[in-house]
Amino acid sequence: MESLLDFARGPLFRLTFALMALGLLRIFLLDIIGAIEAYRRAGDKDVPWKAAASKTITWLFPVKRALNVRPIYSLCAFVFHVGMILVPLFLFAHVELWRGVLGFGWFSLPKSAADILTLVTIATGIAIFLGRVGSRNARAISRKQDYLWPIVIIIPFITGYFC
Repeated sequence: MESLLDFARGPLFRLTFALMALGLLRIFLLDIIGAIEAYRRAGDKDVPWKAAASKTITWLFPVKRALNVRPIYSLCAFVFHVGMILVPLFLFAHVELWRGVLGFGWFSLPKSAADILTLVTIATGIAIFLGRVGSRNARAISRKQDYLWPIVIIIPFITGYFC
């Protein structure tokens, strides 16, 4: 059992980190290539950069619109994403893995805070799934993976909590 844990802490952790970094790089490059292609195809090369940046920021942080349309769903989605980012990055055991691989680490969440945030992330992931299933408007625009992603994402939180 100890050899399996050593494998998970060492080579497997480095492999998953490398896959994550390569995947993020791929998404970033595909977005840049898509933007360049769209710019080349555009008939009007005069781009209103200030308006485009404003629209992008509004799209990235749709606080006003989201809270007015579906406030409970929006709050659940926000809390879910916060937990989805904070728990993996600031859980003590994860920080120690980073420290072992990279040689440095950072502060970690207290165990009680990490446990509460993990449970909240699980609950909001289930709420997002149920909100999507329970809303006619959400069902109309949802793809199969939109139902699957919240469930797939909370599985590591569930297993990690019980570990």
